[in-house]
Amino acid sequence: MHENFTLKLKALKIEYNDEFWQSYLCDGADLETECWRNECDKCKCGRLFLESMEQQDNREPIVWKKWCKDKSSGRIHIEFVEGWKDQLLDEIGTDWQKFLEHVRVKRIQSDSFEKDKANPRVTVCHCDFAMAYSCSYQDEIQSALWSRASVNLFTVALYQRDLPCRSLLFATNHNDKGKNAVLTFLRKVVEGLKHSDVGDCFILYTDGPSSEFKNKFTLKTIHEISQILQCEVRWQYFATSHGKGVVDGIGGAAKSAVRKRVLSKTGPVVQCASDFVREVRKDLPRVKVTEVTEEEISVNDSKWKDVDSVPGIKSVHCISYNKGICKLYQTNNDFISKGKEIGEVVFQDCLTDQTNLPMEKAETGD
Repeated sequence: MHENFTLKLKALKIEYNDEFWQSYLCDGADLETECWRNECDKCKCGRLFLESMEQQDNREPIVWKKWCKDKSSGRIHIEFVEGWKDQLLDEIGTDWQKFLEHVRVKRIQSDSFEKDKANPRVTVCHCDFAMAYSCSYQDEIQSALWSRASVNLFTVALYQRDLPCRSLLFATNHNDKGKNAVLTFLRKVVEGLKHSDVGDCFILYTDGPSSEFKNKFTLKTIHEISQILQCEVRWQYFATSHGKGVVDGIGGAAKSAVRKRVLSKTGPVVQCASDFVREVRKDLPRVKVTEVTEEEISVNDSKWKDVDSVPGIKSVHCISYNKGICKLYQTNNDFISKGKEIGEVVFQDCLTDQTNLPMEKAETGD
């Protein structure tokens, strides 16, 4: 959605930047105004933008690019759309409200991330899966190309009180990026922290793919983390395809360093996670690199038997867990104090020492 909107603007030779909304909203600074909620009679649905375009000849032909998904193959590709200028303006007007809300949520989440990093009373953990490393060889035979092994990578950036940012990288031969892998990696992160240094709250920031970080199993994962840290835990999500940061650099730098070594004349052989970890440590000494075995990940299979569905979780922007109660929020100006609560899940542990209790039946809102 974001890129398609900007591609339409490019076809009109309009640059999309930070000043765009200042030009076409009455108040582009305050994210809580009627303008940003598309409720202002003067500028809603792009009225100011469309009025500025009325002075031009809108019956001239125009071509714009559009990202599309092929229905049969499922592949993403670019299409070239031919039409009239007024047709393109109609599409921009139709997309305006949805895109405006997307940008508003993105900016709120970004502001929240910066505030939390600067808060000495909390620990912020920004994490994500990096694209897997494909194990290539210096003098690779052609048939090896089609049977390369891969190393899955999980990257973490920790912001803790007045300490410098800590970079962590977990590598595994396990190919799955589901609930077992997420729980295993996060347990290793929090088990390496001192409880006294965590502060009042441990805050996770990730993107929101349902296969990895935003599903019914996420609540049980938060429950497990809180049991280890004995404090409040929040899981906050960046807007789709946003939230780039240090974690993306960790994975990219590690893969680049290993690939350069492998392709050198006297390069090492890297064909599994342990090989990858060994080589990364040589070039990135400031990154804590850990190998995670497939057995460590698979051991979590038994934890998910009593996990129930959570209606509305796909629209969640924040999950807060404290003293046995999980609350689900949608973004307003502030995740917790002003966010719209859309559901609640009650655990029976309430921060007792009963660390292996299953998740109880949940009463949740849509």
